[in-house]
Amino acid sequence: MLRLNRRTAITAPADAFRPADAQFAAMRDTFRDEVARRGGSLVEIGSRARSGVTYRDWFPAGIRYVGIDITAGDNVDIVADAHHLTDVLRERFDFAFSMAVFEHLLMPWKVALELNAVLNDGALGLIVSHGAWPLHEEPWDFWRYSKDAWRGIFNRHTGFEVVAAEYEHAAAIVPRFASGGPLRGIDGSGTFLMSGCLIRKVGPALVRWDGRAGDVYDLGYSHG
Repeated sequence: MLRLNRRTAITAPADAFRPADAQFAAMRDTFRDEVARRGGSLVEIGSRARSGVTYRDWFPAGIRYVGIDITAGDNVDIVADAHHLTDVLRERFDFAFSMAVFEHLLMPWKVALELNAVLNDGALGLIVSHGAWPLHEEPWDFWRYSKDAWRGIFNRHTGFEVVAAEYEHAAAIVPRFASGGPLRGIDGSGTFLMSGCLIRKVGPALVRWDGRAGDVYDLGYSHG
């Protein structure tokens, strides 16, 4: 049985971060430890070095790492639309990773199906996106995720199970203009900037979604 790595919560000072952050860190560390322990191959969805940031060095140099992005750039091995991975990928991977990309995917359930098709049975994935965040890189900014939303995307129908789902970075939403009513006191209610899940492929998908994402929306991403 896969157990979450709690070393971050144990070794850090008790008040170093909020409990949610510790749980999120344990989930992240569990995934990274499994990659290091098992080895094999990993595909990253949305790997381009936006603002010079990449995550390739999170993982051991000895694994086969393939970075995929919809736009060419630093740290991109294959240019592809995540909605249609099987158009370009002919191999299967042992791990999948994605950081702050799923909010930009028009049909994330379609991406889950495509991801299932390019992963080996038992493969693990770490998927991180936003629970709350300002609009960015419009018009390709489509979704926000609670930690419970991930089970609607990664489930037995799409061929996955959610091993864990956590929040990170507690925050508050502060309206620029609030005249009472339903906005009264909203800044005192909590939310989280990040949401993520650790997933495992349990078998082939039980459903299909054959529609092309580009047929219903212009996915010609143009941000540098």
